Amino acid sequence: MGTGASANPSAIKDAISKASAEELKEIWKGFDEETRQKLTAAMPQRFDDVLKARVWFTEQAENAIKAGNTHTLVEQVLEKRKQLALELRGEMSPEERVKKNSVLTVLHEQAITAKGLPDNWTNELKVFDNGGAFAASCG
Repeated sequence: MGTGASANPSAIKDAISKASAEELKEIWKGFDEETRQKLTAAMPQRFDDVLKARVWFTEQAENAIKAGNTHTLVEQVLEKRKQLALELRGEMSPEERVKKNSVLTVLHEQAITAKGLPDNWTNELKVFDNGGAFAASCG
């Protein structure tokens, strides 16, 4: 392992798979920030595109409301959705297709939300990226 530590990856995997959620939380807390970042980077990020789409929409919606121009946001979301639908017609791995279909669904929801702005914003899901840690609020 990277810094000269010797460990049996199979034994580590076995131990982690048997740990309870509470034990895993305690293990996670014991890691320093650099180790947490390495572990996070090594994990498959299956739905990171969905989170990014939600963060983008939150930022754009708040800006559109402040500017008093939500119509442009509706157009942006519909254009993103159209482009993604076109991409989905092409060849891609099953995992990539799942990711893109998930984002397509989110964009559909966001188009509906954008059409109701600003009246519906108070009760809508908002997702923020706080330096790689996502936070959500609703209502």
